Amino acid sequence: MKYVPFAIIQAAQHYDPEATGFVRRHFAGYIAYKALSPFLDEHGRFHNLPDDDLCYEAENALFAAMGRFRFREPPADFSL
Repeated sequence: MKYVPFAIIQAAQHYDPEATGFVRRHFAGYIAYKALSPFLDEHGRFHNLPDDDLCYEAENALFAAMGRFRFREPPADFSL
């Protein structure tokens, strides 16, 4: 899994257009996967189709979460 760089998270927190677009693109595949809804066709087979409303709501929640994110100092015993 790739991570979003810290500098981009900081810029997205202040609603920088490029940074928010980067974060949105980073999570687009995950949001699309989680927004699949089962659909039963006329032959009785199930298909998973993307639900646009769920995608829209998830993207709005992601955008709102960007502004609420708070940074903290790591604990004293933290090491990379």
